[in-house]
Amino acid sequence: MACACRPVSFYWTQYLGAEGSCINVSLFFLLLGIVNMFNDIVILLVPVPRIWELQMNKRTKTSIIGIMLLGGL
Repeated sequence: MACACRPVSFYWTQYLGAEGSCINVSLFFLLLGIVNMFNDIVILLVPVPRIWELQMNKRTKTSIIGIMLLGGL
């Protein structure tokens, strides 16, 4: 957030007549949250195909996958 405004000092001196601009902080954090959520989902789903290839019955595999996905809560 240190580089959210140009010039950087405009972050503290935002008043009428001051020259500078800042990014839309709300939009920035919204997009950051979306990217973070996407990464979390991908990381949670990475081991699922490997677990599904194991030589176990489907109920055990499903249980293991379910327990691992609980880590995302």
